[in-house]
Amino acid sequence: FFGFNEIVAMGCGASTPAQVETKPPPPKMEAKPKPVEEPMTRAEIESRIDAIKESRSAIFGGLRVRYAYLSQRGYYPEDVNKPNQDAYSIAHNFCNEPTDAFFGIYDGHGRDGDKCSGFARENLPPLVAKHIKRAKSQQAKTRPNGVPPNMPVELSKEIIQTSSNKAHLDCNMAMHTEKSFDDSLSGTTSRQRI
Repeated sequence: FFGFNEIVAMGCGASTPAQVETKPPPPKMEAKPKPVEEPMTRAEIESRIDAIKESRSAIFGGLRVRYAYLSQRGYYPEDVNKPNQDAYSIAHNFCNEPTDAFFGIYDGHGRDGDKCSGFARENLPPLVAKHIKRAKSQQAKTRPNGVPPNMPVELSKEIIQTSSNKAHLDCNMAMHTEKSFDDSLSGTTSRQRI
């Protein structure tokens, strides 16, 4: 049994009825559920995780801080061996100050994102330290009379932010001149706490 239904074409300025031949739907058959195939086994997923076994703690200015880290390499069906593009850095006693620490996370992207985030992990903390030490040295020169020279210099949030911004610019410029990878279409984001 064949029938005709009227179909109206719409769009592109057309609104004319057309005769379309249709067939009745095939009889319904019980569909057998297909077994669900997971893209990775549990062991493969676990092999993609970089994590600390248990949290660590440090004391900064009398305050005890506990921290941990975890990063899981993504799954890309078109590139199952794509490296993890995330990186992190942790530095206690930052800038030779027992009450200071540096925590950084880097999220790479693009073909060489793993190399960009690794570059930032290795180069950004020392650059931040350099700019903070420079700012402290400048602040020490402008101390009011009577302040002991061995008293630690406390920087304002704004000065620390400015020092961090300068370090990020220096790191970015250094990354552009790095010859071991191409950062023209790759890069990394950075998030830090000092």
